[in-house]
Amino acid sequence: MVSASDLEVNGVVLNQEQAGESHRRVYLFSEAGLTPFLFRQIRSGPFSRFPDFLDEVECLLSPPKGGGGLSFVREFKVLSSARELAKNAESFLAASQLARFYLDNGAHLLDPVPHFRLLKKGIDAIPHAGNPSVVLLKVYFEFSRKEGLPVRESWLRSLREEDRAQTEALLSRPVRELTLPADELMGLLASLKTWMNAETELRV
Repeated sequence: MVSASDLEVNGVVLNQEQAGESHRRVYLFSEAGLTPFLFRQIRSGPFSRFPDFLDEVECLLSPPKGGGGLSFVREFKVLSSARELAKNAESFLAASQLARFYLDNGAHLLDPVPHFRLLKKGIDAIPHAGNPSVVLLKVYFEFSRKEGLPVRESWLRSLREEDRAQTEALLSRPVRELTLPADELMGLLASLKTWMNAETELRV
C-alpha cells in the first residue's frame, strides 16, 4: 500500500555498499542530484536482488521517520539496464570512470537536471564509441560548460590550433563518426582533466 508520504524518484545507480547487516546503501543520481537510499536485504521478494551498476531505476521511497536519516526504497523497477557495458573491458572502464566522476561531483550542483540527462546520454553512447574515452571527453567538457565554467574560453582556446580543431570536431559530431589515434585522444583527455583539477572545483 502506497502512503501519502511516499515519494517516487527515477535515477541511475552509481554505487552500492553494505550498510549494516540488513541493508544496502545505494547511490542514485537523478534530477534531484546525487542521493543515497537504503534497500532492505531480504531473502525473497522484490529485494531478493538489487539493481545493477548504471541501471536506470524507478524507486518508491518511504521518507525516514522523524525527518532524519536516509529514505528507504519500498519498491523499485528497472527502466533500462547497462549490462551491455560489461561485455567490453574498455567500455566498462569508461563507464566506471563516468560513475566515479558523478559520485565525486554530483552532490552540490546548482541544477542537476541537465547533468542527469548528460549522464544517461553518456551511458548510452559508450557501447557505440570506437574509443569510449571520447565519451568521457565530451561529458567532462559538457558537464563543465553546464556548470558555467569557462571550459571553452579557457581550456579549449589554450590548445594548439591543430588540437583545438580536432577537439571541436570531437565535440560537435556523434561518437559513431569519430576516429582519432588513441594517443592523441588520451592526450586531449589528460589535458582537460588537468585543467579541471587545477582551475575548477570539479575533481576527475
